[in-house]
Amino acid sequence: METSNQTASGETGHLISSVELSDAAIERIRAMQYLSSAPDKASYLQRQRAVAKQLGMTVRNVQRLMQQWRNSGMSGIIRHSRKDIGSHRVSQQWLEYILKTYRQGNRGSRRMSRAQVAVLVAARAQELGICDYPSRATVYRILQSEMDKQAQKQRKRSLGWSGEKLTLKTRYPFVTSFLTKG
Repeated sequence: METSNQTASGETGHLISSVELSDAAIERIRAMQYLSSAPDKASYLQRQRAVAKQLGMTVRNVQRLMQQWRNSGMSGIIRHSRKDIGSHRVSQQWLEYILKTYRQGNRGSRRMSRAQVAVLVAARAQELGICDYPSRATVYRILQSEMDKQAQKQRKRSLGWSGEKLTLKTRYPFVTSFLTKG
């Protein structure tokens, strides 16, 4: 929440509502207020270095932050996180197409790589005349979870040294023994 107040000298400042803002946001706002109140260029540059050290940023990042402060005010320097964090911004149809293509390409003795799926996605988009389709990196991220599931299924129970310990995995979860190299 941003409100303006005018001081006796006529300068307009910003009041900070600490209820809605994180501690980091409040610290950035106070730093920008401190920086913008510098009387001359020499003290501005000195304050800029001090603010960079205080915020753990480079001087160039502080300059960018100050530019955002000048252009947008408080809303320019408050960081917003995505509400859909952890999910892909891909339509359900593309998600299904990517997974179906990968699964069909990896049946039996055939193997299809993630890169091949990405090429097929681009070809399908071109075929449909769609410009907005999942990028190669998005296809890779979607398929990574699928590949992890497949790898988990293929892990076999076997002897295995983990550093100095030998771990024996059995069908029975209550039977696990540890030996040390000696």
